[in-house]
Amino acid sequence: MLQSLHVHNFALLEDAHADFTPGFNVFTGETGAGKSILIDAFGMVLGGRSSADYVRSGTDGLWVQAVFDVSGQQEIKALLAEHGLEPEEDLFLKRQISAAGKSRAFINGVQVPLAVLKAIGARLVDIHGQHENQALLKPDAPLHLTDAFGGPKLAQALQEYKQLYSEYTAAVKHLSSLEQENEQQDLLLDRYAW
Repeated sequence: MLQSLHVHNFALLEDAHADFTPGFNVFTGETGAGKSILIDAFGMVLGGRSSADYVRSGTDGLWVQAVFDVSGQQEIKALLAEHGLEPEEDLFLKRQISAAGKSRAFINGVQVPLAVLKAIGARLVDIHGQHENQALLKPDAPLHLTDAFGGPKLAQALQEYKQLYSEYTAAVKHLSSLEQENEQQDLLLDRYAW
């Protein structure tokens, strides 16, 4: 769950900080109040598009930080560990953009490649808006959702399936090699048959 978002020198925002509570949170306001700026900043800290054009005029750069509670997110913790990052209960994502356009990404204070930030951000949040791509349209998204909500029984069944499928493909490969070997022996017998 998103706990807080801190935006510094992003577009028209000098410094904005929002805390979120469990449940449903809403940004409201008149047209031009800055809702889209916060969403753009949030998308950037998740690994989305960045540009030096976002840097507030007269400053050296911007940064955006998002803090998530990932205490029950074993998949996120496993993904962090896979990238050599220490899984913790709170996850700090930070993105810095210099006025020259240089981007730096951090997870829990450790600088990481943007691809790592993007991979973790994609598992945390799916932003839906006008003309935005939606994760549900990605081919692996329905499987990911099914796996996530299937619980331990589904996870065990999936593991068993993967094991059986691996054994099956190995058996098919072995059968194919035996058939090729048999064909070669038949050719040799035909060649030397009188």
